[in-house]
Amino acid sequence: MWAFPHSMQCCQQNVKLQTVASPKIIHPQGPAVSSQGHRMPYILISTQIRLETGPTNVGDEDSDPAVMNYLGARKMTMLGNNFSEYHVDEPPRMVLNKLEQIGFRVLTMTGVGQTLVWCLHRDAE
Repeated sequence: MWAFPHSMQCCQQNVKLQTVASPKIIHPQGPAVSSQGHRMPYILISTQIRLETGPTNVGDEDSDPAVMNYLGARKMTMLGNNFSEYHVDEPPRMVLNKLEQIGFRVLTMTGVGQTLVWCLHRDAE
């Protein structure tokens, strides 16, 4: 298993921020910005190992709506959860290709139990 502690620390911090962040105002080609003006350049995607051909989780309930729309993601709440997630039917490889088209780059990838997780970052333009 490959791990980059500094990169993962950034991703872990972003997860905490993303779940409590206010709505974002962005165009899919531009940098993600919260309504308070803070840049939000990270995105996490994941899939279950047994489902590596899809679906792919591409965001949480506070994710940028413009990016989610670009990916063709559906917002879903699984039975028993008190939060929503965005999903696409495509495999992670196709999602990664789409995100690269709008400026995201993979920082790190890891396996967590039976889940594969990619952390991506987009520089401000």
